Amino acid sequence: METITCKKWYLLLLFVASALGVNAQYVGNYSVNEELFNYSVKMPEEFVERFNDAPNSFIRQVYADEKRVFNLSRGQLLVTLFNMENQDFLKDTSKLGDFFRQVLQPSHPVTLSFLDSNWYAEARCIFLIYKKQYELPIILRVKTHNNEWAQWMIAGIGDTMRSKNKLADISLGVRGTDTFISTASHATNFLEFHDVFQKTIYEKYFFDTDALGSERVKAFISLVKKGVVSFQYVKSINYHYYQVPGWVFTTQYFDRKTKNSGWLINKMEQVPENKKSENIKYLLRL
Repeated sequence: METITCKKWYLLLLFVASALGVNAQYVGNYSVNEELFNYSVKMPEEFVERFNDAPNSFIRQVYADEKRVFNLSRGQLLVTLFNMENQDFLKDTSKLGDFFRQVLQPSHPVTLSFLDSNWYAEARCIFLIYKKQYELPIILRVKTHNNEWAQWMIAGIGDTMRSKNKLADISLGVRGTDTFISTASHATNFLEFHDVFQKTIYEKYFFDTDALGSERVKAFISLVKKGVVSFQYVKSINYHYYQVPGWVFTTQYFDRKTKNSGWLINKMEQVPENKKSENIKYLLRL
């Protein structure tokens, strides 16, 4: 296989960035709007499909339905999953090249799985606690049960920040407590949290065992049971992926009228495998 140099990755990145640069001034045209929708990474599941270049991915199905030839290689497709407005990726092309070589190595290409437990959703939530507004990150991971079904589990709680914005209480009142957080709930910005954070919460349904050993989590659950915590809404979500050996990367949602939109990689760092557990503990604040 031909050696992939940093210069080639740089040129590839520029080429794909240029190809994806559909400008917002053209969005009055329906066909262009449709093309923007097709290329946008609309869900984390679609991000995983495109990262893996799955044969049944949404973008490939669109090309097949329209009888168009899909001629992007996996490497080119992978480039489209980076936020191309982040200049840091162009400043350090050697780092980018190392990541691509790791993912695309012919003998052991790296793929992602939605059902893996080593990736996390960081939902930055707005709560009213004692009627004062706070921003609180809730970190979740996917837990599978004998490969039969899966759920989101709360794996940790981040640092609490006082929010200065004022809002009326928009909680949905007393509701029947769910027994699990559906793996589809991220699609609705975890609206199920309205059911989870009730006085009747049974924490073992929703929290990882390690999280339940955390004093921070115990204190929060105690406040929920006292009825002084009112979930309002999820302000934003980031996803942190630990599946690629030697790497950690984060995706964010970019809502813009270009082909390079939706859930995109906006941050990545090299982390040795023997250091990832420390990195995860910091994320979960355990």
